[in-house]
Amino acid sequence: MSPDLSIERAKARFAAFPLPLMSNYKASSFDAPPKGNVEMTMLQEPIHQSSRSHGTFGERFWPLFFLGLLGVATLPLVLVPMLHAGELPKRLPKLPLPALAALLMINPVLYLAVCTALGAWLTPKLDLGSLVVARWRDNSPIWSRLRSVAPLAMAVGLALSAATLVLDKLFQPFLAPEWTRAAEKLPHPGDPGALLSGLLYGGTTEEIMLRWGVMSLFAWVAWRVVQKGKGSPSAVAMWVAIILAALVFAAGHLPAVKAIAPLDLALVLRTVTLNALAGVVFGWLFWRYYLEAAMVAHAGVHLGFSLLAWSGQA
Repeated sequence: MSPDLSIERAKARFAAFPLPLMSNYKASSFDAPPKGNVEMTMLQEPIHQSSRSHGTFGERFWPLFFLGLLGVATLPLVLVPMLHAGELPKRLPKLPLPALAALLMINPVLYLAVCTALGAWLTPKLDLGSLVVARWRDNSPIWSRLRSVAPLAMAVGLALSAATLVLDKLFQPFLAPEWTRAAEKLPHPGDPGALLSGLLYGGTTEEIMLRWGVMSLFAWVAWRVVQKGKGSPSAVAMWVAIILAALVFAAGHLPAVKAIAPLDLALVLRTVTLNALAGVVFGWLFWRYYLEAAMVAHAGVHLGFSLLAWSGQA
């Protein structure tokens, strides 16, 4: 059972997730972005910058694993109300609600551990970085490096949430009534619990899993195949990784959708389209800047869902 059931109501009411922007600069996890204007370009490789040691495997694993666990810890805020309302599948074992919620959190913890380990192993080979890791390793500042890209990332996230409203309406005529009825029963995106889980689970845990872990794996494979593991990964290798990770991200939402409504072609296309487009944006931010830029954008999407709900658009 995917924990993303908590977010699908927002996507059902609004709907989609768009498009990458392009920059010619990638700030490494160790170097602050340059001051002044940055030339914008499509598909150009990031400027390679030499960095200090990437540290040990543990220094790249533990800070992000602990951060991801904070997101997993917010899942009961959404799971318990849904279990209480009987909105999750009937095949779940008959256990007290707290025990059942804890059981549903096991898989996310396991996925988090595996994906964090993948990223900890592969990111030094790919020149992909995390400010949280750098902070843990050598006390490097986070905000002074993040603040130059945080407004862009947040604006992108808010724009994606608004685009969701438009794109979902385009899909609505093709969706079965069962999905519309089921989506109405999901937690309201303006609920504090749904917002907190979206910010922390969606904005941090999912990005650690999908970008730090899965995207890094695809990038490493593409780099080994296309470049025989020589030099820095090319733009082609990174775009292959971004797109494949985005598709995995999108497909990962299908079990949550299937749990509340029968899947048909229109519903699958809607779910995959909306989430894959978002995944491309998040992956681009991870590549061009660092993991935390993708986190800010993903959190911005969930904040946008809540803002739209509070404004009466839901």
